Amino acid sequence: MFEIYDDIAIDMFGLLQFEVGKSYDLHKNYKSTNTEILRNKLNEVSRFDYCIIDCPPFLGLLPLNALVAADRVLIPVGVDIYSLVGIKYLYNIINNIRMTKNKKLHVLGILRTIWKGNLNLAKDISKELEKDYPGKVLKTIIKDNSKIRESVAHLAPYRVWE
Repeated sequence: MFEIYDDIAIDMFGLLQFEVGKSYDLHKNYKSTNTEILRNKLNEVSRFDYCIIDCPPFLGLLPLNALVAADRVLIPVGVDIYSLVGIKYLYNIINNIRMTKNKKLHVLGILRTIWKGNLNLAKDISKELEKDYPGKVLKTIIKDNSKIRESVAHLAPYRVWE
């Protein structure tokens, strides 16, 4: 059972499904694209105290809409060298959005994921994150799990796949 609000649907469990139309150019600068679609739609639906918006790990139109709509952002970071570079870029985007479109936006925390504690590189990157983002790196660590990757590859929920 869904209530339909143009581009969003809210099911009886409060799950918000949002799809951005395919006509949007995802490669445009975030300042020139319509990054307020989700915020406007969420403002129409006032029955939620909290809304968790899960986004893909790239800065397309949906994640940018989510950052404009959100008050807080939790950043999952794979403990690898590419993620270390990517989070610096993401922090710059978050700061730009805070200055131009959403003054309430702030980073709630950084969640280390795909943790391989036996690798020195993972430990070094973790220390670098703690140095670069003091007070933002959460103590909780999500360990690497091949079954999760397999379930994603087979488009099956983890609980079903395991």
